[in-house]
Amino acid sequence: MVDETRELLRSAPNFPEWKNLPLRSELQEILELPVTLDNDVNAFGLAEALWGAGKGKQCLLGLAVGAGVGGVVIIDGKVFRGFRGTAGELGHILISEDGPLCNCGLPGHLEAYAGRAAFDKEASRLFPTGELPNPMRMAELAADGNEKAREVHRYLAHYLALGCATLIHCFNPEAIIIGGGTVVNAPYLFDVLRAEVARYTMETAREGVEILPAGLGYMAGVLGAAALRYQD
Repeated sequence: MVDETRELLRSAPNFPEWKNLPLRSELQEILELPVTLDNDVNAFGLAEALWGAGKGKQCLLGLAVGAGVGGVVIIDGKVFRGFRGTAGELGHILISEDGPLCNCGLPGHLEAYAGRAAFDKEASRLFPTGELPNPMRMAELAADGNEKAREVHRYLAHYLALGCATLIHCFNPEAIIIGGGTVVNAPYLFDVLRAEVARYTMETAREGVEILPAGLGYMAGVLGAAALRYQD
């Protein structure tokens, strides 16, 4: 999380020793170049809005499903940052007060159900012997009809759908763009996800809302970082 001035890195759950770190000024001094500081998923979402799956849409949300579940809110082509700069932490939607611990240390967040740790746990349960499929291989197996791989994807899709349902009711976006290494090239997962979202959302709220795979792949963060610099 970055503060409202975008000078300080306030916290990073995957790097718990980083607290209120003046990362922008430190990098600027080392590099002797202008530096823009922001959240990586904000960059991902901005790139998808400008050039990717969300091109032409004014109100969209982004989820990056990888080691955790990152989020971003894009309104009128710009990242919505909220009061203190921490808006868009969509992976920390509460799914269950009694759920597993999230990387941030709190229980029951979406990230704890749909991030890489959850993927690995389900994959290990269903593939207890032999080589454990990584996300890309799991997507290939699911597309080919492997029932165990499809069960992994149904598990992830269910919890992502719970999160998406909440987001649709809160924001009424034109689209939710979902990317990240855990869901890359996963058509079966997206088919299940769309059906599950329909189960949990009011028809008037979800009408016209698209659930789309990200279009820019691993370049989205790099392209978005450049866009952020020019927007500044």
